Amino acid sequence: MLDLSGTDIFVMRALWEQRPLIEAASQRGATVIAVDEDDDAEGFEIADVHETVPSLRDLSSCLDVAREYDVDAVVSDECDYSFFTCSYLGERLGLPAADLTTAQVTTNKKRMRREVEGAVRQPTFRVCSTLEEVRSALSDISLPCIVKPTDNRGGFGVTRVTSKEDLPEAFYDALAQSHSREVLVEEFIEGVPLSIDGYHTGETHLSLAVGSKNTSMGSLHPNLRIQYPAAIESSAIHSAKEVNDRVAAELGVDMGATHAEYIYDDEEFYLLEFQNRGGGVHTSAKIVPELTGFDVSRQLLADATSQGTGQEAANYRMEGACIMEFLDFEPGYVTNIAGLDAIRARDDVLTFRLYFGAEQEIEDFSAFTDSHGVIITTGDTPAEARNTIDEALAQLQITYRA
Repeated sequence: MLDLSGTDIFVMRALWEQRPLIEAASQRGATVIAVDEDDDAEGFEIADVHETVPSLRDLSSCLDVAREYDVDAVVSDECDYSFFTCSYLGERLGLPAADLTTAQVTTNKKRMRREVEGAVRQPTFRVCSTLEEVRSALSDISLPCIVKPTDNRGGFGVTRVTSKEDLPEAFYDALAQSHSREVLVEEFIEGVPLSIDGYHTGETHLSLAVGSKNTSMGSLHPNLRIQYPAAIESSAIHSAKEVNDRVAAELGVDMGATHAEYIYDDEEFYLLEFQNRGGGVHTSAKIVPELTGFDVSRQLLADATSQGTGQEAANYRMEGACIMEFLDFEPGYVTNIAGLDAIRARDDVLTFRLYFGAEQEIEDFSAFTDSHGVIITTGDTPAEARNTIDEALAQLQITYRA
C-alpha cells in the first residue's frame, strides 16, 4: 500500500492533464505543492498549496519554490518541460528523479536521434539552423518532407512540406517554436503512425499500450483519432513493444513513464520521437491503466518517494479498447452548452473535455493542437469505443447565436 502521509510532494504542472496525479497524491495523504505558469491552472483548486512561476522552463524559480517548502519529493507527468525540470530538481536536491542526462536527450529530438543511430530505424534527417541549410537538406531528403523544431512539445511548429515554395514558411514556423533555434528536416515515410506508452520499473522497461493514429506522419488534421490497440496485426504489436524496449535501453531510461512515436511500414518500425514522460491528454493517466491495469500515477508517486507498489514485477497485456478523438465543431459564437454532465457520468467515457465555454467564439482551425476538445472512450472492442463516441456526442447540445 502506497502511503504518502506526512510527505510534501512538489507536483510540476497543474493543468487538467495533471489533475489525476494531484488527486492520487492527495488521496494517499500527501501535502501537494502544485506549481504552474498559469495563474488559473485547474490543479490549483485541489492542491494544498500552489505557486505560480514565470515558466516551467525557469529552473531557478522552480528550485526556489521547492527549497522554500523543503519538499520531500518531486514528480510530473504528461509534459516535457515539467519532466525536465523535475529531473533538474531531483539532481539538485538529492531526490529520486529520472536521470538528468537522459532528460536532456529525450527532450531534444536531435540528441535523441543521434543517441540511437544504428540501434533502430529512423527517417533520414538533417539538423538545420538557417533556411539555406534547410534547402540544402533537400539534396539528401526528397519531398514531401517534415520540418519541425528540435525541442518542443506536441505538434507545435511541425509541417509536412510538399513543395519547395512552402519551405520558408515551414522553416520559420519551426524555428519560432524551437528553443534551441534549430530545426529538423526529416524524410517522410508512409505507414501507420503508432504511439507506444510504457514505464521503467526496477531494472525493466515495460512497453504497455500500443495505439495507432488515423492520419499520416506530419499530418495535424483536426479529426485526429488514436485507437488502442493499434490497428495492426497482434504479432506487429508484440514486435513494436520489443523495439520500444530496446530504444528505452539505448537512451538510458532508468525511471518513470515513457511515450514514443513510430511509423510502421512493411514490417519495419521507424522511430520518430521518444520521451521519458507519460503520453499527454490523459494517455498515461487514464488510457494505460484502463487497458493494462498498470496505474501510472501511483507508480510515479511511489518512485518519487522510494516506495514500491507491487506493480513492478507483474506482467501486463492490453485488454479491451480505447479511442481518443480530438473534436471539431462548427465555428460560430456559442451561447449555451448542455449535456456535459450526462456525458461525463458515463462509465464508458474516461475523459471528455471542451476547450471552449458558453459565450465564446469557436474558430475554424486546421491543426489538432487547436482542437475544440477531446473525448476518450472505452469498450470491449474498438468498434464499441467508436460507437460510444457517437452516442456521447449525441447527448451534447451546443446553441449558437443566430
